[in-house]
Amino acid sequence: HFWGEGGGLYIDAGDLTEINLADVSIINNISKLGGGISYHSGNVNFNTVDRCNIYNNRAVLGNELFFDRSLSQTIFIDTFTVVNPTDFHIGIQIGMGNDDVEFNINSGLYDQFDIGVSDIFVSPFGDNNHHGLNSDNPLLNIDNALNRIQPDSLNPVNINLMSGVYGHDTNEYFPIVLNKNISIIGMDKGETFIDGTNYNASALAIYGPEIGEETFWNGTITIENIHIRNFNTSPVITISFAKPAFHNILLTDNFINSDGNTGILIYSEYSNPWFYQTTITNNASNRTDDTAFGIAKHSVVIMINSIVWNEFQHEIMHENSGGIYVLNSNIKGGLDYLDNPEFNIGLDQDNLETLPLFTDIAVQNYTLQAGSPCIDSGTADIDGDGYEDLTDYCGEAPDMGAYEYIAEGCELSSASEIPLP
Repeated sequence: HFWGEGGGLYIDAGDLTEINLADVSIINNISKLGGGISYHSGNVNFNTVDRCNIYNNRAVLGNELFFDRSLSQTIFIDTFTVVNPTDFHIGIQIGMGNDDVEFNINSGLYDQFDIGVSDIFVSPFGDNNHHGLNSDNPLLNIDNALNRIQPDSLNPVNINLMSGVYGHDTNEYFPIVLNKNISIIGMDKGETFIDGTNYNASALAIYGPEIGEETFWNGTITIENIHIRNFNTSPVITISFAKPAFHNILLTDNFINSDGNTGILIYSEYSNPWFYQTTITNNASNRTDDTAFGIAKHSVVIMINSIVWNEFQHEIMHENSGGIYVLNSNIKGGLDYLDNPEFNIGLDQDNLETLPLFTDIAVQNYTLQAGSPCIDSGTADIDGDGYEDLTDYCGEAPDMGAYEYIAEGCELSSASEIPLP
C-alpha cells in the first residue's frame, strides 16, 4: 500500500523477538516507507547460506529497506537491486547513517555507475542497455538512472534529460524520488516534459535520506528546465527534510482529485525550497479549498521571479510555523489569496497580482505576450547582495516566469550562473 509501511514486510516485533529470514524473496512491492522491508524492532537474522532476495520494490523513502534503528548484524542478501546500496535504496531515521547498516550482497540486479561519474543522459528514444554516459548513448528512463548512480557530497550527479516526454511511453515510475546530491536537468527548456497521463501517482518526491523532527539536509539538488504536467494526485510534488532549488520549471495542467482532504499541488515540510523563474499555472482541482502551495512544519519557501496563477481558493496555505518570502513574482490575488497572511510572510513591493498574459494556454504555450506585465519585472540580484546573478536576459531586467520574452534584436547567449540556496 503506497501510504503504508513495509510493502513486503513490516517488522515491529519487540526487541526480545527472534526473527529468522531464510530463502525469502521480497520483490515488486510498494509503500511509503520501506518498499521491501520497514524495520522498527526485533532481533532479525538474515541467513548466511539460504540467502534472501530483495529487489525492485518501491517507496518514497527507502525503496528496498527502511530502518528507524541500527541492526547489530550484517544483512546477508543473495540478489539485491544493486551491490552498493545508496540513499535511493535505503531509508533511515534521523541519527543513523548508511554506514551503520552493513551489507553482504552476492549480486545486483543493476550494474552501477562508478563513483565519480557526474553526468548521466536519458532520452525517450534511448535504451537502458546503453551506457548512458553521453547524449549519443542515452538510457531510456529516469528510474534506471536513479537505481544505478552513486552520488555523494564530493561527487554529485546530474541526470540530463534530452527533449521529449517522460511518462507512460518510457515506462517511467512515479513519483520520481530524489535524494541529496542529485539534480535533474532538462537539456532543452520547453521541450522536456514529465507527464502524468495514464498514471494515478504524484510526479516528484524529494525526501531526505534521514527523517526526524525539524531537521533537513543541505545536499545539492536542482530541478531545472522541465515542464511537469497532467498529474492528478495530491500532492503533485512533495518536499520533506530537504533544500532543493527549482529553476525554469513549468508546473501546469494538473487536476487534483483530493478525495476528502485539502488538495495540494506542492507540499513542503521541514524544508527550505527555492523557486526562481518558475511558472505554476492553469492547475485546478475538484474542491474549492485546494491550494497551489501547502507549507507546513517549519518550512520556509523562497520564491523569486515566478508566476503562480491557478484555479484555487488560495494560492498559498501555510501553518503558523511555516513561511514564504515572495520577491518580484506575480501571485494571483496577492495577499487575498494567502490563507494566513499575518504569519511569516515576506512580500517584496515589486510583486504583482495582474493577469500574466500568456500566449495561448489552450495549447500549453506559456510564453509571455508582448504586453505582459511580467516582462522586465523580475530581478537579476537573486541573493540580494547588490550584484547581478542573472546576466542572460532581454530588456531592463529579467522577466517573471520560466520563459524570457525575446524582444526583436535580442539573443540569449547562455544560462547564467545562479547561486544555489
